[in-house]
Amino acid sequence: MISKSVTAALVAVAVLCAGRSASAECVHVTDDMAFSGAAQIFVADVISVEFRVEDPKMFQRVSFRVVERFKGPDKMQPFYNFRVMTPGFNFVAGQRVLAYLAESGGEWRVTACGWTRTIALDDPVLLALRKMAAGK
Repeated sequence: MISKSVTAALVAVAVLCAGRSASAECVHVTDDMAFSGAAQIFVADVISVEFRVEDPKMFQRVSFRVVERFKGPDKMQPFYNFRVMTPGFNFVAGQRVLAYLAESGGEWRVTACGWTRTIALDDPVLLALRKMAAGK
């Protein structure tokens, strides 16, 4: 008999591999629409990622260290549960990410269309986000 943790790991690998080959059509969204539609937007380092299974759902439990916040509460949650979906963004410990987060029913979501992504601190998109966060 295979343990739940081994089963969860096998499912996680299958979902992540499937996500690389899956495709979805992205609807064009402007910067303003993405900004207004997100509950939280920040640049952060991914500290840890853990896969969890809560039948029938699978989650990535992710903790962050915020580098710069553009929208959302001043205090971060200790971790966020992201439902593992294909396609989607898969967090990896050690990444620096620009995260656009939306919440629904206690689950957090990220877009598969490029808004949540890895980023460098000199990326020009951060200048535009700073202006939007300042209301300019």
